[in-house]
Amino acid sequence: IDKITMRGELDNVIPTKIQDEYISAMLCNGNAACFNREISNVMCPSYKVTNDRIHSPKGRAMLVKQWLRSVANRSDIVENKIFADMALSAMSGCLGCKGCSGRCPSQVSIPDLRAKFLNDYYSVYKYKKRSLRDYVLAYTEHLLSTINNFQILWNLINKLSLGKILKLQHLPMFPSGKNLDAKLKSHNIPIYQSVKQVVGDKPIVIIADVFSGLFNPEILLQSVDVLRILGYTPYIIKPMASGKSLIVAGMLKQFNKVATKLSLILNPLLENKIPVVGLENSIVLMYRDEYTKFAAPLKGRVLTLAEVLASDLPNIANKIKLKDLSRESQQCCLLPHCTEQAILPNESSNWVKIFNTINIELKVKNLGCCGMAGLYGHQSENVENSYKLYNNNWKINIEDSLQYVATGFSCRSQVERIDSYKLKHPIQVLWQYCI
Repeated sequence: IDKITMRGELDNVIPTKIQDEYISAMLCNGNAACFNREISNVMCPSYKVTNDRIHSPKGRAMLVKQWLRSVANRSDIVENKIFADMALSAMSGCLGCKGCSGRCPSQVSIPDLRAKFLNDYYSVYKYKKRSLRDYVLAYTEHLLSTINNFQILWNLINKLSLGKILKLQHLPMFPSGKNLDAKLKSHNIPIYQSVKQVVGDKPIVIIADVFSGLFNPEILLQSVDVLRILGYTPYIIKPMASGKSLIVAGMLKQFNKVATKLSLILNPLLENKIPVVGLENSIVLMYRDEYTKFAAPLKGRVLTLAEVLASDLPNIANKIKLKDLSRESQQCCLLPHCTEQAILPNESSNWVKIFNTINIELKVKNLGCCGMAGLYGHQSENVENSYKLYNNNWKINIEDSLQYVATGFSCRSQVERIDSYKLKHPIQVLWQYCI
């Protein structure tokens, strides 16, 4: 009787050490849960929009395993590169939403796999050199935190030529008026320098990411206002590189360097039980996840804004009130970031509790990925799919009758880009009712 070779037997040629390093590929057992067509299911947006199984978690994992088998079998370099290029093509369509990380029954995480694969493709096996655009995208956070001092110049270059040269579209513009440093100074917000300066009964340190911190500074300032009303003493860590764009690019050595630098700032706070809170949850979750996997775990947990506020509900009830007391209730609708939907589902329920405390009914619509996903939606080759993803579910579910709020910078950017509708962050609604 002919024996059919099973997938597991084929994988056995891959050395155990390599299997451990590529665990996100090896975990894929082919169950194909990622082949779902349900629009509101966060796994997997690239498969939904292309209908191509190569652009699914299963497709990407299988292509990487085929490449690893080729390398393990000592196939010639040409054959190895063919399989590596096929995997690279599949990875290029990943939005990095982490829908698979939270929803795959085998716990396959393509964002983790992509980081490892890209690192080895370019730095270990050196199949190809990175392009200028690869480096620009990888160092986006560094560039933005530096060019913050030249906002007018950035806006001018952005309008004239930057996007065309790098094949990028709809890059964010700095808001007019004072830069962030001037705004922090005018609001008398102390800049965090050392744990020794942190005083008060309820100190809290906000780590401002470069995206919401520089392009939506009003969210940072209004978060400070709300926290002060609630009796906290906020300090700000000015926007600096977190490593987010580096890990997306698969530059693991550089990511580790950035993570180590930031850890030296955060760990003294965390060791002293001083709350550290982030405004962009996709980056907060990176501190909890990728820092542990690709660098070194922080000495404590960076919190989301909702986690901090949900632990202080009685105080919120006393300090924040609806201004129009003639109305029994008001309504808002939260559109959660796809990464939150996948791996931080309690975030939405925390905001519901917070809003209910001040008598605002908060509905939640899980619409899947909006199609922006960080830098994905800005790359010219992805713009068409980015729009399709948005039109598939977000556009048809946003009604004029409700006030919508969104925690994700990418989500707010996408809605404004396509529908010219400026969504608020949930903290901005609370800020309106501070007394």
